[in-house]
Amino acid sequence: MNRLAKKIKYILSEAAGETLIEGIASILVFVVLVAAVTMMIMVSMRITAVSTENARIRQIEAAAVLAGDEEFAGLTVTTGEEVTFIVPNTPVSVPNVTVAVTVYNTNAFVAFEP
Repeated sequence: MNRLAKKIKYILSEAAGETLIEGIASILVFVVLVAAVTMMIMVSMRITAVSTENARIRQIEAAAVLAGDEEFAGLTVTTGEEVTFIVPNTPVSVPNVTVAVTVYNTNAFVAFEP
């Protein structure tokens, strides 16, 4: 009996290598980490694509407004609007100056000339 106990003790205390369960557990942890990193990369690529498209649209709108391009579908052009410049708190009476302008407008940008 003593001899059997020594054999069992030897087998349990021997550290010859890792078990199958340890290997499967380490592979599972690795797969979970790789999946999390992959999802983060996919989400960041989607966010980048959306923001790049929005920036491209805003750049087209800004260029259309600055150029006064009336063929741009989102551009509203109003001619004959008036802008009045008032100089407050002047010691000498300065008359208000009114200038007729053309207004170029999209939902995001507004420009006018002259």
